Amino acid sequence: MAVDGGLDEFSLLMAPGPVHALLVVDNDVLQRMGTVARHLCVGMIDEAVQLSILSRSTPCVAGEFIGPSRIVTPPRGWMPWPRRLSPDELRERLGGNRPQIVHCLSSELAHWARGYADAWNSALIVHLNDLRDIRMFGDLSGFPHITAITATSVIERALLKAFPQMQGRVHTVPPGIPSADEIACFAAPDQVPAVLMTTPLEHGAGIEIALKALHTIAQTGQELHVFVLSDGRAEPAFRRQLDRYRLRSMVTFTGMIHELEAMRAAMSASDLYLLPVAPERHDSHVLMAMATGLAVIAPNDTIEDYLIDGRTARLFEPRPGDLAEKWLSLLQDRDEARRLAQGALDYVKAYHKASFMVCAVAVLYRQAIGRMKAEKERVNV
Repeated sequence: MAVDGGLDEFSLLMAPGPVHALLVVDNDVLQRMGTVARHLCVGMIDEAVQLSILSRSTPCVAGEFIGPSRIVTPPRGWMPWPRRLSPDELRERLGGNRPQIVHCLSSELAHWARGYADAWNSALIVHLNDLRDIRMFGDLSGFPHITAITATSVIERALLKAFPQMQGRVHTVPPGIPSADEIACFAAPDQVPAVLMTTPLEHGAGIEIALKALHTIAQTGQELHVFVLSDGRAEPAFRRQLDRYRLRSMVTFTGMIHELEAMRAAMSASDLYLLPVAPERHDSHVLMAMATGLAVIAPNDTIEDYLIDGRTARLFEPRPGDLAEKWLSLLQDRDEARRLAQGALDYVKAYHKASFMVCAVAVLYRQAIGRMKAEKERVNV
């Protein structure tokens, strides 16, 4: 699978030699896309890319997610917020090396870090993972040396519709993730089916729809247990909803899991993964569920183009009645659920290899540097 997107006349100019790149993150991005960041950091070692990490957040959770990379966090000051490092101070903290690439894992981070790329005359790489990233892209399209990486073709089309001037500077790189050898779905057929959700415990995030659908399923006598791996301010309200529906014995709020291996272990012990509504912010949980071999149930209006009805997931109309019907059908037809889980796992293995993601991003790094050098030579002629 090739990197999507148009190529300008300099795209084939690949800068040789080692590349110095700065990956800009914060706690929000790492919570949502920690596995992607981790594999970028680990895999770049084989691509002759020296990748350092700049976290906007302090205290920072980067150390829990990221492999063998230098991590720089803002210094604490006497004010309640961290002090921003100047370009010279940050370069000193990076060992004196000038990053040729400033790679930001969200549009918001790109606005925050573009001053560093400007001061160092570096290429700015912006990762866009959802529609909010597109809404926040703003005047970044005017940065002289910018490349956008989109997680799906849906996001690429939306970006080009909003910012047609980005034509030729947008590339879709599917997020890479490690996959299991065998599917987890109903691997222990004698156990009560376990359904996993990572939806935030906030009003409007989808928990209400899931509990209404679960109430319908419970009335059929179907056994199952739902584990909600998240937290949020509305947890007391949802517990009261469980009591009204008499579902307390069927649902466990476990709290958010921050450690990647613990999340993978939780998914490996489950059978189905439920995404009750299309979230505003993209995270890697659906893809992790597919890579673990779970049967995924999701609404049909998400931006994840890897959720293909009947092949990698069971999609439903975003209303409780249709969700209950599709959910119950997979609980009652385990062969179909396992077929979907196998399809999801096979799809991840084919199109979402971590090694391909790393290679594709490294190519874009070198192309960005090559274009800058070619433009500089053209100006000096």
